[in-house]
Amino acid sequence: MTLNEYQELAARTINTELTDSQQVRHALFGIASETGELLGLYQKSMQGHEFNDEHMLKECGDILWMIAELLTANG
Repeated sequence: MTLNEYQELAARTINTELTDSQQVRHALFGIASETGELLGLYQKSMQGHEFNDEHMLKECGDILWMIAELLTANG
C-alpha cells in the first residue's frame, strides 16, 4: 500500500460536516491525544509496568491515521 492509498482510506472517516479549519483542528487534537497515549505507555514502563508492543503499534497507527487526516484537510 502506498502512502496515497493509506491517506485515501483514512479520508473515509473524516467528518464531512466539519469545515476545513475544523477538520485541521480535529486532526491536530487527534495527533496530540494519540501521542499522549503513546507517551503514557512508555511512562508506565518506567514505573515497572510491562511494555506492550502491540499497544504501542496501535497507538502509532492511530497517529499515522490522524496525520493522514491532517494532510487531507490541508489539501
